[in-house]
Amino acid sequence: MKVTLLSMTLIFSGFTAFANEAVEDKSLVPWDCMEGTGGEEFPADFRRFCAMDARGRQEIRDSFHLARVLYVQGEYSLCLEQLNIVRSKVSRFQNSDELREFCDQGIDILHRTAELERKNSIRRAPSAIEKIKKSN
Repeated sequence: MKVTLLSMTLIFSGFTAFANEAVEDKSLVPWDCMEGTGGEEFPADFRRFCAMDARGRQEIRDSFHLARVLYVQGEYSLCLEQLNIVRSKVSRFQNSDELREFCDQGIDILHRTAELERKNSIRRAPSAIEKIKKSN
C-alpha cells in the first residue's frame, strides 16, 4: 500500500510539474494556424500541421487532449496509443515528447510496484502456511 501511494504521489507530482510548465513554456501555446502562434520550436511540424485540413488538425488536437486525460487517469498505455496517433501525422505536437516520457515513467512505476507487491506476497506465503499448520 505504501509503495502504491508513493508511486501515485510521484506520478501526480510529475503531472503537476507538467501542468505548471504548460503556463510558462511558450512551446505549449496551442498551435493556431490562422494566427501563426505556437509551433515556433518545431517549425516543420507546425507547417505540416497547418497544411492539413481542419478535420485532420482537430483529430490531432483531440488525440493529444485525450492522451493528457488518460495520463492523469493513470492509463499510461492508452496515453501512449493516442500519442502514437499524433506522431503518425506529425512527429511532434506541442509537448507530446514530454508527455510520452511521463507515460513511460508511469508504466515503469506501475511495473515496479507490481513486482514489489508480488515479492511481498511471496515473503508472506511461508508464514501463512505455518499459521495454518499450527492451527491444525
